[in-house]
Amino acid sequence: GINSISKAIQINPKFTLAYFYKSGNLSENGDNDKAIVEMTKLIQIDPQNALNYALRGDFYRRFGDYNNAIVILTRALQQDNQNLEMQKDLVMSYYLKKDYVKALEGAEVLIERDDADVVSYQIAGNVYKALEMVKECDKMYKKALKKFPKSGPLHSEYGELLWAIKDFTAI
Repeated sequence: GINSISKAIQINPKFTLAYFYKSGNLSENGDNDKAIVEMTKLIQIDPQNALNYALRGDFYRRFGDYNNAIVILTRALQQDNQNLEMQKDLVMSYYLKKDYVKALEGAEVLIERDDADVVSYQIAGNVYKALEMVKECDKMYKKALKKFPKSGPLHSEYGELLWAIKDFTAI
């Protein structure tokens, strides 16, 4: 529990994993402000570790503070600009903030990556749908399904798109 974690921090104040667990524990108990403070300590201990910034950015995003999530995730990507997970988190933060123009810029970069995964295409699909870019969305799903032909979620989302535009060829 929290007492064991606090004891570990007393013994070794530079034990970053303990701060991470403590912040998670605080967050689970609804104390998000204290959780952010603990995440900030991670960055203070190891400011060169992009993952620490990404974890803090993810906290902000989950709490609905998209502006801070974007700032922190952008900083994380300055240190590790090829990190797919952080790029997805950043695009998702723009999407949730309803800044669809920025989300589109990021989504298009995501799906051009050689290591783009199913979730990358799902995020891009959400952005295209939010912007009502039906032709681009259709083209993107076709590309995604060539790369991941057995992906149930991509088939489902593509089917939803076709249904929405009254293209019943998916039936």
